[in-house]
Amino acid sequence: ARLDLNALIALGPVTLVLLAIIQLVARPLSVFVCTLGSSLNWRERSLLAWIAPRGIVAAAVSAIFALRLQEYGYEQAVLLVPLTFLVIIGTVVLQSATARPLAQLLKVAEPAPSGFLIVGANPVARAIGKALTKLDTRVLLTDSSWENTRAARMDNLPTYFGNPTSQHAEAHLDLVGLGHMLALSPSSELNALACMHYRHDFPAKRRFTLPSGNESRRSDKHRSSDGVRGRCLGSEPLSFPQFASRLSKGAEIRTTTLTEAFGWSEYQKLYGDKAVVILARDPKGWIHVATQPLDFAPGPDWSLIALIEEEPADAAPAAVASGK
Repeated sequence: ARLDLNALIALGPVTLVLLAIIQLVARPLSVFVCTLGSSLNWRERSLLAWIAPRGIVAAAVSAIFALRLQEYGYEQAVLLVPLTFLVIIGTVVLQSATARPLAQLLKVAEPAPSGFLIVGANPVARAIGKALTKLDTRVLLTDSSWENTRAARMDNLPTYFGNPTSQHAEAHLDLVGLGHMLALSPSSELNALACMHYRHDFPAKRRFTLPSGNESRRSDKHRSSDGVRGRCLGSEPLSFPQFASRLSKGAEIRTTTLTEAFGWSEYQKLYGDKAVVILARDPKGWIHVATQPLDFAPGPDWSLIALIEEEPADAAPAAVASGK
């Protein structure tokens, strides 16, 4: 409220020298000293030295200091407030324009949120998790069952042992790089709770689930509303017990790459209702989650991840998946 724009102009170009010293010398030196003994590497320290806030505390007290100094006869104290805010404005504008390119140059930028947080480490969740990792997609499985968690770790899947909606998970669960959530617990209540708990981290169109077996038999009075449940996973309606049953009977999650000769229509003719598409990767590497109806059109060089009951007897060699 006491900032005078004319006083900002009156400071002159010498303040730019002060700004450069703060930006390029004082703050990097301060960050280097404060991070001695930490696990930060030089790239992370460099980014921190560039974007660390400057003048925030000073802004809160500079006006008080200026008034007191003027009372003691220091007429130049009137420049303290505009000088402080000039540093703040200059560094904020500079950092806002350069922080992301610098982070990318230093290779410390946060990865694109294309990974998957999977609620559950049961056989269904592990099978889908392994299929995603083969596509170089980051996954994180969470489960309160130690048996499920141990089995996931034996499959080299990253895990969090605990309730994903707990206070501990809120403080320790690393969501960096995760942009989708698959609620694959056999408990519909936990799935709904997880979808609500992470509604601010994952938009509604990126939260998916498999309904429980008795979900459709419940009345509206006993069933969670559509607003708190994730979107149904799979190109065909499939409940969690049905998915688990097919896996236990020998069905497999297979990855098939489409070509010009073997496209989406040929894929459907070959497998028919024996294949339930779960995920797809487009030629640019983006992962799409299959729902009913499909909101994407697979084409050449797309990779389809599907639950396939059995290999058709008349399958041509050219149609065999390029990865399983």
